[in-house]
Amino acid sequence: MSAKNSQLAKAQEEADEVKVIMLDNMQKTEERKFKLQELDERADQLQMKSKAFQKTSVKLKKKKRCDNIKAKWKLIAVVSSMALIIFLVAVFILVPGFFKPLCTVDACPPPDRNQPTRPVPYDGAQTQTPGRGLNSSES
Repeated sequence: MSAKNSQLAKAQEEADEVKVIMLDNMQKTEERKFKLQELDERADQLQMKSKAFQKTSVKLKKKKRCDNIKAKWKLIAVVSSMALIIFLVAVFILVPGFFKPLCTVDACPPPDRNQPTRPVPYDGAQTQTPGRGLNSSES
């Protein structure tokens, strides 16, 4: 019987070792399960935060695009205004006779009521007589 007892004791020891290993594995499995649940919760939170970030980034992208368009229109308005001002200054300065008066108070008598009036530039060499129109200095 001692052989049977020794085999039985050996089998019992092996069973106890397997039992300890199995209990250890079950404990590790529970720990992993808990860690996986925590990881799953963190992944859900991260997914919710990423969706919120995506919405915020889309809103910010649209806002920046609108701001960019507004800035472009403002730049176009400023450049156009400057170009118009430069053009008008160039016209006033470069076009000869632009500011030349049509006639002065001394050189232009009141218009004749019988003839239609039209503006005539005054250059000092021409004189206008009432009723006869524009005469040059050749007369």
